[in-house]
Amino acid sequence: MSKDTKQNLGIVACATFLLVGGAYLYHLRKVGAEARGAVGHVAHQITESKYEVRNRDGREEGYAGATRKEMEGMRTAKPGLPNERIQCDRFSLVTEVADSTIDLALSTDLPNDTIVMVSVSRSYWEKGSAVEYSVDYFSQRSTVGSWRSKREIVVADEVWWSALREMQAKMARVGLGFEVASVSDEIEIRMVVPINQPNARFGERNQNLVGKAVRTTGLRVIEDETKILRPIIRTTRL
Repeated sequence: MSKDTKQNLGIVACATFLLVGGAYLYHLRKVGAEARGAVGHVAHQITESKYEVRNRDGREEGYAGATRKEMEGMRTAKPGLPNERIQCDRFSLVTEVADSTIDLALSTDLPNDTIVMVSVSRSYWEKGSAVEYSVDYFSQRSTVGSWRSKREIVVADEVWWSALREMQAKMARVGLGFEVASVSDEIEIRMVVPINQPNARFGERNQNLVGKAVRTTGLRVIEDETKILRPIIRTTRL
């Protein structure tokens, strides 16, 4: 084989390598883009599912607080200024107990439109388990302004037993029925300022929320709870 022929073959081999390599790199970029798109789509679907589950149950999830519509609004809302602050040094529940009702109010220096999660519940333990569960007398997502004046919460024994029986029936339908071993003698009242506030002044995840009442570790939330000793009359069948 002549020297010129060898050189020509070398040029052809080099060109072929560059073409094949370029095509392979293009394929990798395309696959990578499709994969990132698929992951984004899956994440979006997971987020949507969480919202749907929360809304179907009629309960808010953890410390999130905001509704789906409000969460969407937060993405386009003008963010709070970095040096803007919402001060909270006072956040305490005010309660008065009667025979079968509790008058509940909130004493706080937070703005009226601040979202709060409120629950009045009693704990119980299932047979064969040491895990503590609770059933609500009352639960609501509302605003600070709606709790500045006292509101009456019914805590009659039958309200709680009825809610427990409803839960037992639901769990039994999915094969997870249970019997109750014991019930707490205390009613727990709890109010939380969650991390996702529709008011943009709070900043992302309450970063602009400061003051003596704000939790200093973990999530930047504010909460207060109190327990009222009020034994419940046990029914014949749990």
